[in-house]
Amino acid sequence: MIRLRSAARVCAAMAIALLAGLSIGSSAARAGPYYLLDLEGSEIALPYLYEGTKRFHLRLEGATSAARAYDPRRGSNVLVLSSGPTPRGQTKDRAEVQLYGNLTYGREWFVGLSVMIPRDVPVPEDWQVLLQCHQNGTSTSPPVSLDLEPDGRLALIARNDADTFETLWSVPMPRGRWVQIELGLDMGPQGRVQLWVDGRRRADIRRALGWAAGQRACAVKSGIYRGASRRPFTVYLDDIMLGDTRADVLP
Repeated sequence: MIRLRSAARVCAAMAIALLAGLSIGSSAARAGPYYLLDLEGSEIALPYLYEGTKRFHLRLEGATSAARAYDPRRGSNVLVLSSGPTPRGQTKDRAEVQLYGNLTYGREWFVGLSVMIPRDVPVPEDWQVLLQCHQNGTSTSPPVSLDLEPDGRLALIARNDADTFETLWSVPMPRGRWVQIELGLDMGPQGRVQLWVDGRRRADIRRALGWAAGQRACAVKSGIYRGASRRPFTVYLDDIMLGDTRADVLP
């Protein structure tokens, strides 16, 4: 299982640190992700998802739900987030899990996750966010996100202070199978965003990332966040990780 593999990496790092005379708490000694959400020992008790000693904020709005389920194709438990049609009078649906709420600017971070959208799930009618880095202290759109487009594509989106967006990259999003994604973020005026899908580097772009207002940190969230829709939607998530390098967040 992923948890065992991560534990083995940490144990190997500890052994190396002892041989080299390093402190276990030093950055040179750390290996593996800071956070790993693999759903094996998790429990949902809203507004949180608990796994081991950690808790992750789980935000539901509209006709949405969250559940843990066993996926025989992966041989493991996964997180199932679903939304029915948006209730009358509401403008959006949200079923998101927050991996980390203080991703600081001016350094590299890497997020990894496995995603599956069932074949029979309709494409979005309007804007829909799969993963976002939402800047703390603002109420505007996220400065960078992975969106699911009405044409069925997965798109890497960046936004500026005018809240206009630029599509940095897009590709048709596979349905009915698991897709592995790693996103590298260095937020700030001298920003950088990197993206890998199923092991292939898809984007490596240097540009400003973040709003002038707000805090110099953002919250990493994944799941369903969309405008009002008449269509249902479901997404499966597994092995959501945060680390210093891409290697830290590989399954």
